[in-house]
Amino acid sequence: MAAKIIHIDSYIGRWGYSKELLRYDLDGTQKDGAVLRVSSLGGDVFHALDMYNQIASHGNVEVVFAGPSASAATFLAMAAKRISIVDNCFLLVHKVMAGVDNYGLFNEDELDELIRSLKNLRSENREFDKVIAHIYAKRTGRTHEQMIRRMKAGTWMSAAQALEEGFVDRIIEPDQKVNYHSARFVAMVSSLELPPFPQQGAGNAEDGAGAGDGMPSDLEQMQRQNQDQNQHQHQHHENMNHYPRICATLEIPSLESSGEGTYLNDEQLSMVESTLEDATHALVNFDTALSERDLAREANQEQQERITRLTASVARAEGERDASRSELDMARAETETSRENERLSREELSALTALLDAIDPSVAEAVTAQDKTSAIRALLARMPGAPPAGIMDKGDPDPRPDGVDWALINSLPHNRALDKNL
Repeated sequence: MAAKIIHIDSYIGRWGYSKELLRYDLDGTQKDGAVLRVSSLGGDVFHALDMYNQIASHGNVEVVFAGPSASAATFLAMAAKRISIVDNCFLLVHKVMAGVDNYGLFNEDELDELIRSLKNLRSENREFDKVIAHIYAKRTGRTHEQMIRRMKAGTWMSAAQALEEGFVDRIIEPDQKVNYHSARFVAMVSSLELPPFPQQGAGNAEDGAGAGDGMPSDLEQMQRQNQDQNQHQHQHHENMNHYPRICATLEIPSLESSGEGTYLNDEQLSMVESTLEDATHALVNFDTALSERDLAREANQEQQERITRLTASVARAEGERDASRSELDMARAETETSRENERLSREELSALTALLDAIDPSVAEAVTAQDKTSAIRALLARMPGAPPAGIMDKGDPDPRPDGVDWALINSLPHNRALDKNL
């Protein structure tokens, strides 16, 4: 059986030709293969990436660019086993675009949020650009940086240019000539904010001209234009001037001009525009960086003032801590003194108790001071012939000696203390 012909000739995405529709169309075509005839000006990046992966997994898909194709419609085709382009078609690759619709009055906080949102959107676009540039580079054999520059230029490629740069494998003859500068095509391209198609031959199927009408092909006309331009430059070679900085920007060996002026093609003008745009962005980023630096300086100054305040607080806290330590040391010293006095008192009490206990075993057996006092009184009461000297205010003491050294007994510390208590 012949390969299945699948036409992708509308918007890439949910409201046109979607990833789900491609999955349905490719189902059951692995054996005989499928031919995708693409004529689309692009669409949804997510759908196109999914379609690219479907084509790569299928392995038996050929793509024919049958009409002008741009954006998502180009990189989804890069996974095909062979890519052809009709001679009178164009291809356009460009950087990812995202819709931005912000209108109204914004205060400072809302502007900050808007700026953050736009920066996030820019970062997302940059990542998508990297993925798509990798897809183009893998197919064409060119470097990632070359593909980024080609995408940044955002200009249409003729079939010959697409073949030269490796985006397609071959050029095939068209079934008919098409005037891509008709009102219908101009309106269609303009509505998608894409650059206009390059000038081509006057042949126009809509005007009744066919492939065999004798009109020159796009490739022939471009070659003639290049020959005329080279001849014109050669005639005025003696008056040419060189512009090394502009040449470096355009990545060409030389840019020559005559007295009549300097001529740039659309791609070179796009590169100049892109460079100026990058420079503008760089200036904006520089101004933003300066503002952020000033804000950072203010924040740093506030932080330094806060650090100074905290340092003073720490110094005060350390002073209070040292004072507390001194008070603690004094309290410890007083405690130690109290303990020493208590120890000495215990020693004196122990010595006094030993003296009392030596008087008699009954005193030694007594536990408390009151019990010891009672034991001593009992001993004194049992003393024979102990006259009540000085009792009842009698001034005539008993002259009879009783053999007791009362002076010694009365001089004992506990007796003196007892006399005081009595």
